Amino acid sequence: MDSLYLPAGTTGKAPSQLSTFTEEEQQMKNIEKLTIQLHNMTLERKELRGILAYYNNKDLNNRSTQKDMKLNGMANNKDQAKSLHSFSAC
Repeated sequence: MDSLYLPAGTTGKAPSQLSTFTEEEQQMKNIEKLTIQLHNMTLERKELRGILAYYNNKDLNNRSTQKDMKLNGMANNKDQAKSLHSFSAC
């Protein structure tokens, strides 16, 4: 009689439908868990993008305001210098 070599822990019988169902169920639970994590990460990314856009716009607005103020200040300084020059020329 020929003997077959079977790896340790095997019985030589086909896996039962129950164990296959349990494996599939475990895989489906894992897929569901990963899907939920992906959804949460997507929501968090959208929220962080919104926060970043807010601060970028706020920073750009501040820069524009500061630039305008500097330009106005320079124009005022030039006007004042012209006035002083005109006054001292008299």
